Amino acid sequence: MTGTTQAQSKPSLRPSRPGCPAGGFTLPELMTVLVILGLLGFLAIGRTTQQGRGDAALGLTREVYTRLTQARFAAISSGTRVQVTLSPVSVSAVQLRTSLQPGMVPPPPADFGPVTDEVTAHRGAQIVAIGASVDTGNPPPGPAGGPALLIFYPDGRARLDGAIASQPGTTIYIADELFAHPHRIVVLARTGFARTMDF
Repeated sequence: MTGTTQAQSKPSLRPSRPGCPAGGFTLPELMTVLVILGLLGFLAIGRTTQQGRGDAALGLTREVYTRLTQARFAAISSGTRVQVTLSPVSVSAVQLRTSLQPGMVPPPPADFGPVTDEVTAHRGAQIVAIGASVDTGNPPPGPAGGPALLIFYPDGRARLDGAIASQPGTTIYIADELFAHPHRIVVLARTGFARTMDF
């Protein structure tokens, strides 16, 4: 033995390329990985946004349904009429007002008190249309014009203001801002009961 040792080199897992350090990644390899990660992130964000819109429409549907149920209960328990203002594409989607006069007689418009409860519109969801019928399977009748007034009476009945007395009920159509994720609420005229449905 001579006292000199030779440095032993370890074999590389990758063959060395001219101009590249051993064991590193090239720029095209890194760019390919970044492009793939970017595409996966883009797909994940799109899916999350779509799910968020569906959640907004479902949330608004549940809130409107809850207020309709509360309005019916308030009308029966207090013996007065309760007016529910349904506003499509508005800051306040639903407003509740109680009549200042007890009983069943239709009051003049100024006979309802101040707003007692309200549902603000959800970002990304809206009331699309309001129909004066019980609709369980058809698409919405087109965009609603202005606010509609749904009156709950002390005997449990509910009727759109201005609708004929024989009308079977009211349908409220709710969807997200792209008119996807549609829901509907049907309010029966004779009982005032509300029911939610998807369509």
